[in-house]
Amino acid sequence: MDLQRFRASPAFIWHISRAMSIVRKRLKAAGQHDQWEVDMRILKALIDMRGGLDALNDKPMVQGKIYRADISGSLDGGRKPIFSDRFQQSPIPNSHNYHLPQGFQELDRLLRIDSALKAVIHDMQSLVEEFSSITKSSGQTVVARIRFWLTSIQYTLLSMQYGDDCPRTQAQEVCRLSLLLLLNAVFHESPPGASTSDVLISQLRRLLENAEVLYWLPPTFRLWTLYLAACNVASPTIRAWSIAGIAELVLQIGISDEEEFSQQLTLFPFDPLTLHAICPTIWDDVQYFVQIQTALP
Repeated sequence: MDLQRFRASPAFIWHISRAMSIVRKRLKAAGQHDQWEVDMRILKALIDMRGGLDALNDKPMVQGKIYRADISGSLDGGRKPIFSDRFQQSPIPNSHNYHLPQGFQELDRLLRIDSALKAVIHDMQSLVEEFSSITKSSGQTVVARIRFWLTSIQYTLLSMQYGDDCPRTQAQEVCRLSLLLLLNAVFHESPPGASTSDVLISQLRRLLENAEVLYWLPPTFRLWTLYLAACNVASPTIRAWSIAGIAELVLQIGISDEEEFSQQLTLFPFDPLTLHAICPTIWDDVQYFVQIQTALP
């Protein structure tokens, strides 16, 4: 295709900007998932008429805004993204030489994690490590590479589907949802006052309340998953559920203090700044919950 013929004209950019403005308004209106999907499909049709997103290769900021709106709405509604066909493969080289973090090694022994999820876990470990190492002197190339990795991994996870065929398959879905929540916690991708993860966490809650699914999930993984839920949730009811679940696992595993709690979480990919900022608050909430439960007759 001759993309020069479809080069984004000022009028085209104006129409795209107007469409993006509508999509952003939808994102700020909680619960309008159906309308978000309609708006995004209209936006995609408009872009496809002019040669697809490749016609915007010389407008990376416009492309980036489209991706963010697509991913944010997909996360908010727990749905597949509209532009997922743009990211088909893992962006990090040598991803077949998997070395899973310790927490996922334990999960893999029990669950036998799906190979596609293993690739994502490997990539996410590299992504989070590089993100955590960014300093003020890091160049724009590093930042751009991290942005590309993040977008690609989010599209990969959001495009996966694990059905309700059996408890083991549902446990794979728990893993997928947990990885999405990890990215949200580390990268703070939701626009201010807009998208939340409550739909994803509600899906997670349904799965974690199934004893047959829990059979496939080690306590340490469940602890990490509920911690991520508590990091991301907006609903007080769902947050209370996640804190109660963490408290139960803290007692089951035998965690005695915040330091040990934090150490359990570092068995999985983590960003030190995020962990140090959030972990104390969640630990305090867990301790308060335990005190309240102990005081009840």
